[in-house]
Amino acid sequence: SQLGYMCFNAAKTWQLGWFPNKYNTYNPVEIGSWKGKLIGPTDLLEAEGSEYTVVLKIERKSEINLFLMYNRQEDFNSGTTEGGNKVLVNSQSYNGMSDLEATLGPGDEIVFPDFEGSGKDLIIQVRQTFDGTPDYANVAISLGQMPSSGTPTKAPIPVPTNSPITSSPTRTLTLPPSNGFPTTLPTSAPVNTPTTLS
Repeated sequence: SQLGYMCFNAAKTWQLGWFPNKYNTYNPVEIGSWKGKLIGPTDLLEAEGSEYTVVLKIERKSEINLFLMYNRQEDFNSGTTEGGNKVLVNSQSYNGMSDLEATLGPGDEIVFPDFEGSGKDLIIQVRQTFDGTPDYANVAISLGQMPSSGTPTKAPIPVPTNSPITSSPTRTLTLPPSNGFPTTLPTSAPVNTPTTLS
């Protein structure tokens, strides 16, 4: 049998050192948040700007680091069998063993609770993917609350963390407020109704 064309995962690609000028290192505890454009190795020649990253390494004090790469399914990576056209999050220990933590498409995220004992969650979110020259994925990472993304590609699903909502409105609001959450909830139907038609 023949294997299709495919690239190594993010951790192995970093270890091989093939694209050092497109590698980035990020320490969430020291920096807080990171935003950038991830490209696949197939778009390397088209990504001349410094804003493009092939592999992002998220450093940890523990022996297991995290690595991100956009697994663009084209050209010499057209035969990839897992997570095509998605951002892959891999973990790798110092012994070289790597594991797939997540495959993220637009609007998806993965959360690492209490990252490095900081008491804050590390949130990795893919906001959008773009086809162009080059193709890239717009990625945001934050330790703690995620900054506003502007216009999301998917409607966010709020999960209450402190004060859960005990009741929901009986009618759908037609004009949601700008921050995505209702400031007040309707409590009852109108008191008076017309008795005659004019």
